[in-house]
Amino acid sequence: MRTQSFTKLLQAARLIREMVYLSPLDNIKAVFGEFKYLLPPYHPYSEYNILKVSDWSSLKRLASFIADGAIPWYKMKEPEETKRQGRIDPLIAKERAQSRFTKAEEIILSEVPQAFLTPEGKIFPGEQWIYLNGIITDRNIAMMNGRYIAALFGRKVEVIHNPTDALVADLIETIAGRLWQTISRADQCASEDLLAALMKTNTKTVVFIAHSQGTVIAANVLMLLRERHPNLLAKLEIYTMANCASHMEIKKDAKGHFTPYIEHFANTNDIICKLGISAKAAQKRGDVQIDGPVFVRDAWGHLLNTHYLIGVERKEYKDEQGLQSPRLYQYLGGGAALVLKKRGGKK
Repeated sequence: MRTQSFTKLLQAARLIREMVYLSPLDNIKAVFGEFKYLLPPYHPYSEYNILKVSDWSSLKRLASFIADGAIPWYKMKEPEETKRQGRIDPLIAKERAQSRFTKAEEIILSEVPQAFLTPEGKIFPGEQWIYLNGIITDRNIAMMNGRYIAALFGRKVEVIHNPTDALVADLIETIAGRLWQTISRADQCASEDLLAALMKTNTKTVVFIAHSQGTVIAANVLMLLRERHPNLLAKLEIYTMANCASHMEIKKDAKGHFTPYIEHFANTNDIICKLGISAKAAQKRGDVQIDGPVFVRDAWGHLLNTHYLIGVERKEYKDEQGLQSPRLYQYLGGGAALVLKKRGGKK
């Protein structure tokens, strides 16, 4: 066991060495994008809109985000008498917590994913859309992500929010999760929610969008579903942004179909991608095996809305071989994807 743990630690050190840039400024750009775009005006759905401060409420929102992203585990426990309000539905009952910068009635679940439907978009019969967030994502950013997905594709979207534990802690959790593939509470909650969607008899397609750390959770969820409910995977479509998982496989089911259908979107200069989908050296060693077509854009940055979904909206992601376009594009503006009888294929 000690030998295995030591091997994993060496693998983690090698991954970190291969992912970081020599220039410290490039490492910052690889997360937050080119510096010239940090100044307003911002895209209407850009995460950088959180920097706009016009009143006390927006100041508290910004302060809460900074504390979330910089101070590990800074949340305080919620008083027993406080009632949960709003449209936030916990996937499982766990201890509640609240930010020191939010009112007592505006509850945020800590350490446990939360789910809510974005108000935009329409419900398409037979479809269910789910989004799972990445690193340094507080509730406000998760809602921004969900609203942009809903606006782009014209669908109601359920957002599974995995709260941040601050940037450094999130990165440690991401690396540990992809190397040891341990099943966390976040994995269990996401698995339960996804399984509930797949088991609905009137649901024909479940579209699962995962970003950043969410792709590591998605990979573990896929592993659980394949072990326990492989017959349901024909309904599942997974679209990853900045995939940093180690393994995500497409396999033939009993009917000879490749399941689930998976696509990946990667920016050439996204530091988190270099843990997984863009980890060329690790792929050659066999440390990373991710199936499905990869669509690439020559860009800096890791944020979902600002650095990925804007590129999806503009259809800037291309197959490196130029042989196909993303199925995800077919859903834009409320469109319907044309599904082939034999789904998918491997990378």
